[in-house]
This record gives sequence, C-alpha cells and structure tokens, in this order.
Amino acid sequence: MQPVLPVERYSNTTREVSQNERRGALMLTMEVTHPDIEDFITVKQVEMDTWKMLYENGKRGRRTGLGFTALADTLAALGLKFDVPAAIEVMDKMMQTKCKAEFDSSIDMAIERGKFEAFDPKVENTSKFVQNF
Repeated sequence: MQPVLPVERYSNTTREVSQNERRGALMLTMEVTHPDIEDFITVKQVEMDTWKMLYENGKRGRRTGLGFTALADTLAALGLKFDVPAAIEVMDKMMQTKCKAEFDSSIDMAIERGKFEAFDPKVENTSKFVQNF
C-alpha cells in the first residue's frame, strides 16, 4: 500500500464533505515530527524580523535611485558599439541626466513629504555625492 500524501488527503477529505459538486472548506491540523522543524520556524522568524527591520528603516529613510535596464540595447538603437568613445560619451550624458533627475526627485519629495526621520545634515553634507553638486 502506498502512503497518502498530505495534499491528496486534503483533496480527498474536502471531496468527502462537498455539496452540489462544490468542495467544502476544511481545516486540517497536521502533526509535524520532522527533527528540523523548529530550526525551520526559527529561520523563518529571523527572516520575518529582518524584513520588518528593513521596512521600518525604509520608512525612516528615503532611498532614491534607479537601476538601468537595456543600456546596451539603447546604444545599439543609436548605432553605437558598447566600448567606443562615442558610446561612453553618450552613457556619461545619460547617467548625468539620470542622476540629476533622481536628485531633483529627492528634493521634490522632501518639499512634499518633509524631511525623512533619519536625515542628518552633518552626515549628508560630508557625502561625496552631495559635494559633487
């Protein structure tokens, strides 16, 4: 006799309590006796705590910046090879424009939403990024 998988048992059980060809909802309790289950639950708790910490830090600070997708495709559409001086010049201009737009967006958000909780002008004023502006 083959063992019945938990998913099959759930499926069979809900079929047994169905009415008018609709399956019924059924709460099942399963006993888990795997020796590593407590470690798994602990790991999941650590993961949840980490995500909560990241969420709270994200609320206190305001990260700005964007990734870049299809840069090589953009250069190809412009008829440029990736590693030629003309392409590097175009990429520099694109990145400067992108960076300025991100910085302007950060300023707009500060005006609209107020400074973020973790903002420290002493730290920000020593930033190489800020000094470049």
